[in-house]
Amino acid sequence: MAYLMAGVGSIQLFDPSTNALILTSKTLTDEGVSFSSTAEEARGGLGNGLLGKYYHDTTFGLQLTDQLFDLQYLALNCGGAIEATADVMTNEQVTIAVANQVTVSQTPVNFNGAKIGWAKKSTDPDSAYTLVTFDGKNASIAGATVGDIYCVKYFYNNATARKFTVNSTFIPSIVHAVATFPLFRSGTSTEAFTSSSQVGEIQVDIPNFQLKKLY
Repeated sequence: MAYLMAGVGSIQLFDPSTNALILTSKTLTDEGVSFSSTAEEARGGLGNGLLGKYYHDTTFGLQLTDQLFDLQYLALNCGGAIEATADVMTNEQVTIAVANQVTVSQTPVNFNGAKIGWAKKSTDPDSAYTLVTFDGKNASIAGATVGDIYCVKYFYNNATARKFTVNSTFIPSIVHAVATFPLFRSGTSTEAFTSSSQVGEIQVDIPNFQLKKLY
């Protein structure tokens, strides 16, 4: 009996060296496999007739489009590991407690080699941000009076953040992929289009799969 392979299924990616499950996605919007082979014709004789064909450069492809972003996709495409903790920018409102000084809640870290930030009064436009330098959590702001509210941007180390660095030269990681496609009953009867028309699934097991594109 023939079946229809339609819709989208799911994908699971494993580390081939440790067998650890790296990523599972059930939110694909597009999924499919493709096969191809380059054919070369051998011709000769009167009329240069076709004597045979030689096939080479066979390829197999798995196309996946996920509706959701996962940092693992970036790491697998660029070949590297995701690191825990990262320096991230934050933006907070601070009420001035000491004249000419702003005190933030986190400890600023270096940005381009200096512990700097950007500050403006909450009522000023975004073009009014000025550069400030931190000493610990404090920065001097001329003209800031007690009770003023300032918006302050700066970088700090967030222990809950994750970071991935894309090197100038990278090689995509190789993973073990298992893709699942739903199979549906074929035919023209009413039963073929009911909610029970899915009759099974097909699994595509790829021991060595290398991601190469990220859109």
